[in-house]
Parts: sequence; structure tokens; C-alpha cells
Amino acid sequence: MGEAYPVAQRFRMSFATGSSIAAVAVALLLFADISRGGLHLAELTVAGAVAVCFIGLGAIYPGVTLSVVLILVPLQLTLFAWLYKIGLPHDFVKELGYTKDVGTAAIIVAMLRAPASYRRLNNFDVLDWFAFGYLAIATFYLVIPEVAKGSLGGLPFQVRLNAWRLDCLFIVLMFAARRVPFTKGELHRIRDVVVAIGLLMLAVGVWESVDGGGYNRFLLHTLHVPQYQLEVLNTSPPKQFDYVLHTHIAGVAVTRVGSLFTDPLPLGFFMVIPLGLCVERLAGERLRPWVLIGVGGSAVTVVLTQTRSPILGAATAILLAVHLAFRNGAPGRYRLMVLVVAAAVVAVPLSAGSAIRGRFSTTFQTSGSPDNLRHEIALRSSASKIIHDPLGAGLGSNPATGQRFGTSTVTFSENSYLQVGVELGAAGMIAFVGAYLALLARLRNEAKRRTDRSSVAGGMWLAGWGLFITGMFLHVWTSFPVALTFWGIAGAAIGPPLTPEERAVPLAASEDDEVWPGSELAVHA
Repeated sequence: MGEAYPVAQRFRMSFATGSSIAAVAVALLLFADISRGGLHLAELTVAGAVAVCFIGLGAIYPGVTLSVVLILVPLQLTLFAWLYKIGLPHDFVKELGYTKDVGTAAIIVAMLRAPASYRRLNNFDVLDWFAFGYLAIATFYLVIPEVAKGSLGGLPFQVRLNAWRLDCLFIVLMFAARRVPFTKGELHRIRDVVVAIGLLMLAVGVWESVDGGGYNRFLLHTLHVPQYQLEVLNTSPPKQFDYVLHTHIAGVAVTRVGSLFTDPLPLGFFMVIPLGLCVERLAGERLRPWVLIGVGGSAVTVVLTQTRSPILGAATAILLAVHLAFRNGAPGRYRLMVLVVAAAVVAVPLSAGSAIRGRFSTTFQTSGSPDNLRHEIALRSSASKIIHDPLGAGLGSNPATGQRFGTSTVTFSENSYLQVGVELGAAGMIAFVGAYLALLARLRNEAKRRTDRSSVAGGMWLAGWGLFITGMFLHVWTSFPVALTFWGIAGAAIGPPLTPEERAVPLAASEDDEVWPGSELAVHA
């Protein structure tokens, strides 16, 4: 009996080492495949060595790894454009775009190294089965056209691989992150990183709205974003290199800000996440300045995008927070209600003659509203395609991949869930929706418990429902920053359960330990 533990321990260490080597090998093979034809052997060797080092270090410090990924992905366009401008080689800057893939591989290795993972890898719950089913279907759609030429759209492998990354990488990250025992400090730092990125987006968005010329010159002449897009990403910049989106909505001239995303749609989706994380804290016992600034800044940025769906998603998160605060008897429920009412009293008169009011006043009108008519036609067409072709058009028909590679199967569904059905068939759509709903249920259950993850889980639950509603009208998950940020943090927030030894130790109470909705509040529900 005395030697059983060392033997088991050696087995676990050997298994972890072998799994780590296997994960690194797979990552390098994918890296080489994506890079083939674009790099010389020496450059590829250096890039592979850097990737291996990053994976190794990232697996040891998964909290730092996830934070780095969540910083780089929203800033990728502007940061990498600046790196290219100051002289970094073309191939090196191009391969930096796969930092998110290498970071995900590091989280996978961290999962395999974590002791808790051995108790849970064979203990799949509903969320795992839906996620695994979705990944299996997407991988089948990636491989089968190589066997049966011309099937499922018949697009080139490189196009399908890029579509697979877009459709599946965030699911893989969630699957691995929920099996890594992130500490309380790591989770809170991850939350703070997202809120800080949101405030940065607010600052640049306000600058864009008041000084569009200065914002445009910054992207053109300081960062050289068009050059990066043309030479590295092989994508087209906007007409006349004007990144400020001017339009008329309901007869009102407006600027739809894109901030560092340069696009109002993913910016609006992204800002729902820091909004959910901050509004959850408003119902706590103490009101902290950074929480109030985070809520106000996120809400203002969403409004500046002049996009109905993110505004509706943000409103959903706020109203859910108010509802749960009163139902569960949260200590700051009256403060939360007063702040929401005060914001509404200020916002409603200001929006009376604005484009926002015009946007929502024509929501259910198709006559005289080309935008609404386009949405209706896209929804009906996508639903009809799924009914008549339940197997789907194959990988590469989503809007992001389709536009980038000019695929003949590209479809604009104007709905995140129908989009999956058009691309991966009815089975893929059911698996994805099932995984999403199971994730929301898991977040809600975690938010009710008295753990270090409850606060983050509650905030992500609010943001998740906001994005779920938003996805009814637009393609939310075709943006890497939005998908990786939400699913990555959500996975970390529903991490491995506490061990019996950890359960026996009461959690220390402090000002920073306030959780809502937490178990202490759930007893009043």
C-alpha cells in the first residue's frame, strides 16, 4: 500500500509528459501545415521553437497565458500592424496571428498537467457531450472532402482549415480551460484584463466620434493598418482608406464607432462581456469606482456603435441583473435599481431625436427599411436552406471565411445559430445551441455556489444571455476576440470542483470576496 502512491504518481507524471509531447507535436504539425509554402525551413524551425517555448511556459502559467491571449486578440489588428510598420519581417508578423492557437495549445497542456483533470476527463457532463459532438461534426466536415472529393462544398483544405479554426477554436479553449484549476487571483486578473481592454476601446471610440480625422490618421500614418491588411492579411481595407464609418440612420447623420476593432459590429458584441462582468458587481455590498466606470464605459461604447443587437444584448444583461438582485435579495439591489433608473432618465430624453430611437422605431418594419428587409430575407433563406439541405453547405460558408476567400457557398444568415446550421448542418446547429445553453446553465449553477469563481461566473452568465439574444440577429461568433474572450473566461469560471480537502477549509471573507449571485444569497431565492 505504501508503494501504490509513488507508482500512481509516476504513472500520472509519465502520462502528463507523454500527453504534453503529443500536444506539442500536433501543434507543430498544424503550424507547419498552415505555414507551408510561406516560410523557409530555417524560419519555420525558429517559429516552431518559439511556439514550443510558449506552449511550455504557458502550460506552467495558464492564468498568464489566458490573459495574454485575451489581450492580444482584441488588439491584434492595430498591434500587429504597428509591429509590421517598425520593421518586423512579413512572415514573422503573419505567424503571430496564430498566437491564439498556440495559447490554446498551452491551455490544453496545462489541462493535462493539472491533477484535477484526471478525475474529470472521463466524467463528461451535458456541456462536454454537446461540445464534443459539435467538435466531432466540424472535424468530420474538415476531413471528409479529402476522402470524397467535391463533397460538402468541395472547398480547398486551407479554406476549410481556417473555417474550422473560426468555428471550433473557442470551443476547444472552453473545454480545456474548464479543466484547469485557475486560482482566485488568476480569475480576477483575467476579469480585470477584459474590463481594462473595454475601457481602452471606450477611450479610442470617444476619440473616433469627436475627431474622426485624427483617428483615421492614427490608423493610416502611425500604425499603417492598410499596409498590414493588404500585405499580411491579404484583405481589403475600406474605400479610400477611411476607417470612420459615416452613415444616415432615420435621417440622422451618425458615426458608428469601431474603435481599435475598426468595425462597430464586433466592438458592440465584445463590450457586452465587460458590461456583464461589471454590472454583476454593482449588486455587491460596496460600490467600487472601477465597477461604476466599467458599467458606464461599456454601455456608452455599445451605444456609440449605433447597432441594435448589441444594445439589446446589453439591456438584457442589465435587466437580468436587476431581476436576480431583487429575487435573491442581493445587498446592493436598491443601489443597482437607482443607477439603472437614473441612467434611463438621462438616456431616454437624449435619444428622443437621435439615430438610436430611429433604429428601434423601425425594428419591425420591412417596408421603407432596406436593412430590416435584408435581415428578413437572410433569415428566411437560411432557414429554408437548412430544411432542404440538413447536411449543410460545408466548412467555409460562414460570412467571415466566405468573404475572406471568396467562396461560392458563403451565406449571410444574420443569425448565429442558423449560420451553424447552414455550414455544419442541422446536427451541428443542435450541438452548438445545446453546448451554449448547457454552458449558461453551468455558469448559473456556479454563480449560486460560495466559491472563488462565483462572481466571474455570474458576470459571464449575464453577458452570455446578452450575447445569446444578440446572436439572434447577427453573426456574433465569427469574431475571434468575442468568441475566445467569452468562451475562454466562461470555461475558466466553471473550472474543476474543489477537492475534499479544499471544501473542508472555509473561504476567507474580505471586501474582494463579495459574490453575487452567491450561495449566501441563493438561500433567499
